[in-house]
Amino acid sequence: MKLRTVLPLLLLAIGLAAPRVLYGQAGDISVTTLVSAPFDPALSVWEANPNRVQIRLTHTKPDGFTYLVRLRASLTSADGTVQITTGGGFSPEPIEVAPGATVTADALSIGVFNLNNADVNGSAAAQVTSTGRLLEGTYTLCVEAFEFADGFPLSLPGGTSCATFTIVLPAPATPNLPACGTTIIPTQPQNVNLQWIPATAPGAQVRYDLLVVPVANGQTPEQAIATATPPFFFEQKNLTTANFLYGVAQPALQVGTTYAWRIRTFDATGAVTFSNGGQSEVCSFTYGDNTPVQGATPLAPVCGGLVTPTQPQNVNFQWSTPAAPGAQVRYDLLVVPVANGQTPEQAIATATPPFF
Repeated sequence: MKLRTVLPLLLLAIGLAAPRVLYGQAGDISVTTLVSAPFDPALSVWEANPNRVQIRLTHTKPDGFTYLVRLRASLTSADGTVQITTGGGFSPEPIEVAPGATVTADALSIGVFNLNNADVNGSAAAQVTSTGRLLEGTYTLCVEAFEFADGFPLSLPGGTSCATFTIVLPAPATPNLPACGTTIIPTQPQNVNLQWIPATAPGAQVRYDLLVVPVANGQTPEQAIATATPPFFFEQKNLTTANFLYGVAQPALQVGTTYAWRIRTFDATGAVTFSNGGQSEVCSFTYGDNTPVQGATPLAPVCGGLVTPTQPQNVNFQWSTPAAPGAQVRYDLLVVPVANGQTPEQAIATATPPFF
């Protein structure tokens, strides 16, 4: 009797000390992750449109157990600068997956698109957390399934559980006219129509900032823009059209000087980010040519020729017109007598006011 009493107690003690028998196995749940366009950089947009992420959970054992599942995910940029994972404190409702069944979950089940439910790491973590936006680039989203109660892995990592997508930010405006590197003809008054190809960003209130700076000798247009500091030669902010008429109200452009200009594109609401920080390529134009042009040439009377006197006197002086587009050409005429022993050149060179 004593032995019978001890034996059941001994077996009970052994049973209590034995480890829990795990019925689930990694691979019992197959995970397929699908990500659909548009691929927005704003995390809040993914949270507001959770169906852009589809996570299919398939129970691979028709005669197995019904699982209560929790999901964990990682969202990683190709360059490793952004690493977002499901936060340890994130605990949504469990997902029930019956034997042989397929259940679909969405972005709300993994937490990585809500910074309150995620851990953010990588060198760009501060930028992501401060702006709530992903950087431009390629990302991989991987999802794994675990038992809800004890966290035992039910899926195998990799394979169909990961999906890759690329975030491409809208391009900023592109300088158009004057064509980059060209020389434009000065006008009086000055009138230069700066034009750019507008940016396209649905939903954005697109605005432009224009910057114009002179290019110093030895500088490239890019260097002139990069080293420019306030107060700038000329800056116009918050333009709503894709052009600006640079006229008499703006600083005077100097003939023969090269000017660099650039457009910054931005969204007035702050909801849309443009690639390259919104900065366009740097363009330049030269305002006229300060190389001296050939002046007027006397045509008539013919040099050294004889003019027949008339009564009253009437001599028609004629000269060629210089090729100086955009210039307001004016002429000064000087006539002096040539003394005996002088050449015409000497007569002009030695003449003093009051002239003949």
